[in-house]
Amino acid sequence: MAEADHNAILKRIARGRLLPLGIVQQGRSRTFLLEKGWYTIVIEFQPSSFSKGTYLNVGADFHFFPRDHFAFAHGYREKGFEEFENEEQFAHVVHAACDRAIERVRAIEQELGTYRAAIRAVRRDAGHDPWRRYELGFLRALNGDALRAKWLLRKVTREKPEHDFEFARQRLAQEIIDRLHAPTLAGFLAETISTARRAKGLRDT
Repeated sequence: MAEADHNAILKRIARGRLLPLGIVQQGRSRTFLLEKGWYTIVIEFQPSSFSKGTYLNVGADFHFFPRDHFAFAHGYREKGFEEFENEEQFAHVVHAACDRAIERVRAIEQELGTYRAAIRAVRRDAGHDPWRRYELGFLRALNGDALRAKWLLRKVTREKPEHDFEFARQRLAQEIIDRLHAPTLAGFLAETISTARRAKGLRDT
C-alpha cells in the first residue's frame, strides 16, 4: 500500500474521532488542535522518516511567547512508534491512538482548568528549564502571585542569552516584572497572549 494511503487512513479516522469533540485538524497535516484560549492542546500523529506508521504526542502549548509554531510545554510522547502493516491492523492502531489522545485531552483540561491548577501541573515539570521557568512565572503573574512571579522571571532575566529568542524572552520577562504592581499588568498579559496566538495563525479569543 502506498504512503499516501496510510496517511489517508490515519487522517480519516482521526477526523472522525476528534472533530465531533471540537478538536480540529491543522490544515492537511497529521496534527489536531483543541483551542482553550491561553493554551492549545496539540495532538500530533508524528510520522517517521524511516517507516510508515505513527507516534502519538499529546500536550499543551501555552500562548505566552510569540512564535510561529506549536510546541509541547506540558505533556508530549504518549505512544511509541507503531508501524503500518496493513489497512485493518493500522486502523486498529489509529483508533487506539485516538482513544489515548482523547483520554489525555480530558486529563490536561483538568490539569490546566484554572491558573492555580496549571501552576501545580507546570511546577512538576519546571526543573531548571528556562522555558518552564518563564511559563510558570507568566502563570504566577496571571494568578496574581506577584512575589513568586518576580522570583521566577528574575531567574530568566539573569540567564546568559545566545539566541534571538532568548533575548526576546528576557525582554518579555523584564516587561512583566516592571508591571507586576501596575494596573497595566492584566492588559499586557492579555495582549501578549493575543500576539502569541496570532503568530501561530490562531484567531483572537
